[in-house]
Amino acid sequence: MNGLFTVADFKKKAEEVSKDSLLFTYFKHGAEKEITLKHNENIFRELYILPKCLVDVSNVNMNTKIFGCEAKWPVGISPSANHKQAHNDGEIGTAKAAGNVGSIFILSSFSMTSFEDVAVHAPNTIKWLQMYIYKDRNINRNFINRAEANDFKAIVITVDSPQFGYQTLRFQKEYETGKSLETVDYPNFSPFLENPDDMHASEDYIFSQTSSNASWKDVEDIVKMTTLPVIAKGILRPEDALRAKAAGCKGVIVSNHGGRQLDCTLSPLEVLPSIVESVGNDLVIMMDSGVYSGYDVFKALALGAQYVFMGRAVLWGLIVGGTEGAEKVLTTVKNELERTMCLSGCPDISNITRNCVRWRYATSRL
Repeated sequence: MNGLFTVADFKKKAEEVSKDSLLFTYFKHGAEKEITLKHNENIFRELYILPKCLVDVSNVNMNTKIFGCEAKWPVGISPSANHKQAHNDGEIGTAKAAGNVGSIFILSSFSMTSFEDVAVHAPNTIKWLQMYIYKDRNINRNFINRAEANDFKAIVITVDSPQFGYQTLRFQKEYETGKSLETVDYPNFSPFLENPDDMHASEDYIFSQTSSNASWKDVEDIVKMTTLPVIAKGILRPEDALRAKAAGCKGVIVSNHGGRQLDCTLSPLEVLPSIVESVGNDLVIMMDSGVYSGYDVFKALALGAQYVFMGRAVLWGLIVGGTEGAEKVLTTVKNELERTMCLSGCPDISNITRNCVRWRYATSRL
């Protein structure tokens, strides 16, 4: 991994390692024409930093407390499926990497490693569990019980997926190669599968279980199932943040699913200020989608995010170097954030406020 200094370097190397395989296509691409995927990244270039001069930055403090847990910096790993497709270290590798750098790790319910195995191998990592609202609520209850038993600290409900987005380039690649993305049994779903050894039947069942008629009442019901804080992920509208609060959620993740669901949406970075304004201090406001550098993290924090998550960036590191690669990506972004804080005159996370940034075209943003 010598010579890899930015997330962009890791992405280029990951593509070389994958040799344009369907695996890389699956991780890299977004929905439909990928307008949202590109916009998520490009919008950060429209927000500029306004530094303060002659501030003592000899001691930079990035420590962040969230839901009672102490994180060493305000960046974690978003939930994503199929980490073992990227590297044999899989979700255990990314969870360990998060713990080594002091990040929060959100485990996807579509993990290729069981909750229990992740908990055993990454005991010092702050772990949250992501899940959908399933037609069979016994799945939700089972996942929550196992999360509580294995020291997970929060439950993240993805609320932007009444069905799964159409990844045009992924399916085009499948058509060209004449094969589908290799699937394996998802151990977290094995108690609910009639035939866990049938890989395609397993995948079909999992996707069929996502509820397309879920409501905020269902979120209320899930909140009642657990003593852990519940977080709604996939919020883009202030009124939905308020609905999450009314349903009993303790936080929201402002997100458009990394551009993998509905194409042509606004970026989380654009809508973040209006959501922060609508809920004030009543919810923990977090963000993901389009975050690839410490500069991006700084800008998200300046617009009101209290914690920021990355998805694809960490997967590029996992593809290139397993646990070590994922950790190096996180460390790279952490160093970038520290350097940005120094050069902008912000020695503490609390110093990163709205007056630290300006939109390039002030009248064009929400």
